[in-house]
Amino acid sequence: MYSFRPVQILSLCTLLGGCTEPGGCTLEFRIITAVIVDSAGRLLSGVSVTDTVPRTGAVLDVTGSLASWHFDGVPIFSDGFQREIAPRGDEVIVVASAAGRSGRATYRFGADACHVRKLAGPDTVVVP
Repeated sequence: MYSFRPVQILSLCTLLGGCTEPGGCTLEFRIITAVIVDSAGRLLSGVSVTDTVPRTGAVLDVTGSLASWHFDGVPIFSDGFQREIAPRGDEVIVVASAAGRSGRATYRFGADACHVRKLAGPDTVVVP
């Protein structure tokens, strides 16, 4: 049986693009969610989300990429879009649509060598 020594693990992490978590990246898929409400503060259902990265013009179909998953809150960004943003962070316009109406919020998402993270932005998006 072969075992990795700490130096070997660090070397492996370096070869794979760097690691910020002890022992390498976790296998979990990170998804950033928000609460989507109407102007009275009621939770909305059937919400679709599209993100735009102004720096690159990339338009990201968040709802379509995560349609079969179940969450607490509505997904607004995920590890699946990590390559669309700069590691130091990018502004992302999140548009949530439901019942023919839309609301938007501005976020800043960044990424380490493993996962995306929310750097700034609201926890709730209002669809008036």
